[in-house]
Amino acid sequence: MNSAAKTIKIDWISVLNEQTEWCSLSDTEKWFAGALQRPASPNKAALKQFWDNLNLIRAVVYDLHFHHTLNLEPINSGLDGARFAFQDTSIGSLPRFRATTHDDNDSDLLSSVGATLLLEFGQSLSRHLSGDESFDVMRCEGLYRDPKLGRLSAAPDVDDAQEIAWRREVEVIVEQGLDSSAEILRCADLFVSASRSRFCSNACRTNTFQIVKQLRNPIYLADKQRRYRASKK
Repeated sequence: MNSAAKTIKIDWISVLNEQTEWCSLSDTEKWFAGALQRPASPNKAALKQFWDNLNLIRAVVYDLHFHHTLNLEPINSGLDGARFAFQDTSIGSLPRFRATTHDDNDSDLLSSVGATLLLEFGQSLSRHLSGDESFDVMRCEGLYRDPKLGRLSAAPDVDDAQEIAWRREVEVIVEQGLDSSAEILRCADLFVSASRSRFCSNACRTNTFQIVKQLRNPIYLADKQRRYRASKK
C-alpha cells in the first residue's frame, strides 16, 4: 500500500466498530492487511481467536450496560502469558506498545493486536470498577435499513434476545412494534461521550431523523418528493 493509504485506528472501540462491517474471517484478514499496510495472511486459528477476543470485549460492554454480572475470567485467560513492551520499529498502524511476539509472522502479529486490545480494554474497565473514572461508552441510537443483513444485530454473534434489549431503548422501535423486526436496525457503533450524546455521527443523526419521520408518517417521503418537484417548476 502507498503512503496515501488510509490509516486504520487501532483501539478497542474502533476495532469493535470495524467488526460490525465484517461478514467472515476473510473480512478480518482484509482489515488486518489494511492495518499492516501490506498484504497479510494470518492463519485461520489466529483470525478466529482475534474475532473471539472482540466478541469477548463486546459481551462485557453489553453486560456492563445492562448491569449484568461481569465474567472477567476470559479476559484473564486471554492475557495469560502475554508480555508487553515497546517495539523498536513501527509496523503499519500497529501500536508501538503491544504484546510481544515469537516472530513477526502475520498470525503472531494478529495475536499480538488481539492481546493488546484486551489489555487496553481491561485497563479502562479496571479504572471504572475501582471508581477512578466513569465508563462513558455509549451505543449509537441511530437507525438504518439493510435488507441484506438478515439479522437483528450488525455486530456478529450477538443473540436476538440481547439485541432486542438494546432496540427497546429506542422509542420509535417500541412505538412501531418493531422490536423483533429486521426491517429497521439500530446502529451498533460504540463511542465515548461524557455529554451523553445519542448518535455516533451527524450522518447517523440525519438518517435517523428521516427514518423516524417515515415510520410515524408513511406518506412523509412522498410528500417530500412532491414538494421538491414543485419547487423545481
